[in-house]
Amino acid sequence: MQQVFFQEKRDEKHPLLENRGSGPDGAHPYHRKMLGCPCPAISAMINHSYLKVEDSSQKIPVHKLMIALVECYNLSWTFAIVFAIVGTLRLGKLFGFSIQELGEHGKIEHDASMTRFDADKGNALDPSPELIDQLFQSLGSGVDSKNKVVTLEDFAKKKLELESRLTKFENQSKDHINLLGRGEVCLALQANLCLRSGSESPKAGTASSDEGIAAKTDWMRTWFTEERLPVEQGWKKPVAKITLLGTLALMREMKAHQERLSRKKGALMFS
Repeated sequence: MQQVFFQEKRDEKHPLLENRGSGPDGAHPYHRKMLGCPCPAISAMINHSYLKVEDSSQKIPVHKLMIALVECYNLSWTFAIVFAIVGTLRLGKLFGFSIQELGEHGKIEHDASMTRFDADKGNALDPSPELIDQLFQSLGSGVDSKNKVVTLEDFAKKKLELESRLTKFENQSKDHINLLGRGEVCLALQANLCLRSGSESPKAGTASSDEGIAAKTDWMRTWFTEERLPVEQGWKKPVAKITLLGTLALMREMKAHQERLSRKKGALMFS
């Protein structure tokens, strides 16, 4: 019943359906498709034709997902293979999956998202401009954030806040939700990485080089809200490969941030 409701909502005129912005090259222009995909990274690949998907029931072959991840975000082949195979198996499939299957609650789609409502509170599949505005306002970035960056610690704090509000774990354990959340944050930051030195560095980062990985907030806002690559804002395909080991290291770093924040909060409560 819930899936039917969301499908009806997606069929209505949507304020984000207008095509805005170009693509990274002539073969990958931006064309928005509201398919109810819970993953911003996959949605952007569909909207730029790295993945050619016309409706939510169409199967995405696992090998095509691997190729798209390498071509669009410069994932290493090892990471792309692991990402695609593990995700497909998690959905109970072997050779591929549909967006409809990806959106099944409790497998990969999860609560405590920064950009989508929890399953029992609203549309858990499409991005909510309202939630995204709240996200960047809570990070102190404001609406016009051209000269600001968001860091791993910023997202670690926000995810910890969202996960602390959860009270139902029938479909997924708290640890599983936390693991998925850390994975998506670390991939999102690397896909929108703000280089702070070198000829291709955006001259907008306000964080110093010792503050760790960061992404431009206007890139992240566009990527989250419109599910596209913000090339006209200066986004480029990551120069350095996004690797499995590098992502796992970032996930460990994010977990450490969250543990420190939890200890600090606990200490304040008892002080």
